[in-house]
Amino acid sequence: MELSNKELQQITRLQEALLNIRLDRGRIGDLLAEVAALVQAKAAMGAWLDGGVPIIVTHRAGPQIETYFARVFDGVDVEGNLRATDPDLDRINLSRRRLGSGVYHENVLAERESVTRAAYFQEAFAPAGMHHVIGMTTRLAVGEALFAFGFEGDDDPGFVSGRTETLLRLLLPAFSFGFGAIDRAHRHQQRLDKAIAEARVPATLNRPGINGHHLHRDRAGTPLIRLPLPELSGEEGGQLQVSLDALHLEDLAAALAKRFALSPRQRETAELMLRGLTSREIAHQLGIRMNTARRHCEAVLQKAGVARRDQLAILSLSELVDG
Repeated sequence: MELSNKELQQITRLQEALLNIRLDRGRIGDLLAEVAALVQAKAAMGAWLDGGVPIIVTHRAGPQIETYFARVFDGVDVEGNLRATDPDLDRINLSRRRLGSGVYHENVLAERESVTRAAYFQEAFAPAGMHHVIGMTTRLAVGEALFAFGFEGDDDPGFVSGRTETLLRLLLPAFSFGFGAIDRAHRHQQRLDKAIAEARVPATLNRPGINGHHLHRDRAGTPLIRLPLPELSGEEGGQLQVSLDALHLEDLAAALAKRFALSPRQRETAELMLRGLTSREIAHQLGIRMNTARRHCEAVLQKAGVARRDQLAILSLSELVDG
């Protein structure tokens, strides 16, 4: 199959756009429309996951597909497959994902007679103008990303000539890379959110020039360290960073209190010990007798299982960071 210079330029532009795709309905809809024009499809649909929720966009197709998919969506199984209450649609979805990333003519997935009898065809695809379908798909950790193109009749050139499959195979590597990058970034984000939520060290997510999103209580001061997150940084707003705040003695004392069941007074004593105060200074700070302060200090060391105050400081840091 020969391609004109105009078609080659269009394919190059689409490849670049797919390599840098973002989960934006409008932008993906525009790309879907361009690819549909390239393969001379009468209608098209795109589907992907956004936060575990299936999203569908259409081009020159009626609303029936999106409505039908929303009605029959039945969650995700343990293998990451999207399930449907429509058994025929469920079987095709499972088959397509098991085949993996590729360009698939509908006759690879089901016989025509079984397609036209199926509820998804009669209630969604046929009314939406997608009587015959060829699509490209890429398998993701959960579900898949799909661009499917609809053609009218059995003799529609886009459906029977082989041209559509050839053009889609040229776009498939960029399509797979773009949606795969989004999928990886989403999984990185999930792991990061979990790590920050469970962190014992206060952390902040921010972009340069944009107020940070503090997931632990905010404290003034310069962060201990800033780490760039290139996998999660989009093209808008600069590079995402995670900032780790400097450790605070009240957090260290709280970690000791939780681990060794210190009383409220012993926790106060532990924090003052970590600040380097002597027993006399602790007594003055707490407004108690020096002998009482000394007994609190001894109780803290005994419960923590250490003999010296410097060992208490090392232990508290270990408790906070290592959990």
